[in-house]
This record gives sequence, C-alpha cells and structure tokens, in this order.
Amino acid sequence: MAVQDPVDSDDAVWRQPWDVFDAGNSDWKSRCRGLISIAALVAPDEPSLAEYLRWVPALSLRAQFDEVDVRDLLQDEDLELTVLDLGAIELDDIEPYQFGFETLKGLLSALLSLGLLMCADWKADPREIRDGLERLRSYPEGMSWEWFEAAAQDYEVAMETGDRFFELLGKHSRAAGAVLVGINTEADSMALGFIPVERADAEVLRTSNDIEPIPKIG
Repeated sequence: MAVQDPVDSDDAVWRQPWDVFDAGNSDWKSRCRGLISIAALVAPDEPSLAEYLRWVPALSLRAQFDEVDVRDLLQDEDLELTVLDLGAIELDDIEPYQFGFETLKGLLSALLSLGLLMCADWKADPREIRDGLERLRSYPEGMSWEWFEAAAQDYEVAMETGDRFFELLGKHSRAAGAVLVGINTEADSMALGFIPVERADAEVLRTSNDIEPIPKIG
C-alpha cells in the first residue's frame, strides 16, 4: 500500500479508506485532518503515526464488530481491503462522529506510548502533574520550578486557582523553550505535552478544538 500524506493531499486520498460510508457530512473528516496535524506537531519524528491515524478509525470499528484486536488488523498486508470488508457489516448504527472519536483515542494512546503526552485526572495533585511532565521526552531541560511550591499550595486550597497554576506552568515552560499544550480527552481528565516554541504559530493551534496552548497565545 502506497503511503500518502493525509494532511497535505486532496480529498481523494481521504475517500479511499471511507468509501463504504456516507460522505454527506464532512465534519468528521475535518476533525480527523486536525488530529493528524496535531500528531505531526507533537511527534514530528514519528511520521508513521499520521498513517496509523488515517486508518485506525475504520479499523477500530471493524475490530468492534469482529471482536478482534485492532492491532491484529494493523498487521494486514493490505489495509484498504481490510477496511473495505466493512461493507459486509451493517453500518446503519455507525455515526460519523465515531470516526473523529476513534482518531482521538488513537492519537492519545500513541502519544502516551511514545512518552510525548501525560494524562491525569482533573483533580490530580500538582506534584503528580509535575512528575508526569518531567518524564516526557519533550520536557524542556532547565525549566524553572522555583515558583512551584507556592502555586501548588494555592491550587490545593482552592481548585479555582487552577487557571493561575497552569498559566505559570505554561509561562515557565515557554521561557525554557517549549510551549505547554493541552489535548482534548473528551473525559474528566487532562492530557498535557510540550512542543518547541518555534512551532507555536502552527495553524492547528488556531483552528482545532482538540488542542490549545497554555496559556493561550495572543
């Protein structure tokens, strides 16, 4: 199977894995494009991740119907034929939003496995957040934590001070050369990672609802 760049190519490339589905509403395709752009932004040294995310929504749905592991389907020599086998499945119960959701799950799982993202409950202890960030491959060495103890205590006393805590966290990471970003989890949890400051003007940071710089730029 020829690998094509799903971010830069035209809609014909996107129709290829999805031509067994009703393409009447393209909102899910726009979201999938955005999520793949996020993958390229957060994991620029992992080009195969974009291709994986291009296929994982349909493969995940196929796996659910066949009760198999999606990782087994990814080993198939011809992913196009594997996805087109979905034509034998009753598709009326599949909503287009599921494609975006499956792509988001694939993105979060992959970035966690690559050590480029940390997840924590929204009520997580600030020290748990710090520990998770310091373990990331993209953690900016030399980031100052002198501000941390006072801000952490404020955060624990009143959760409404959380915005201030994360504003300081993002400010100090930026001073060390990295932008703190939050990625949507569609759950009561947070997913945080870093990108180099030179990528802070990436279009996806302005256009996607699935990622935002912390604090917001501009």
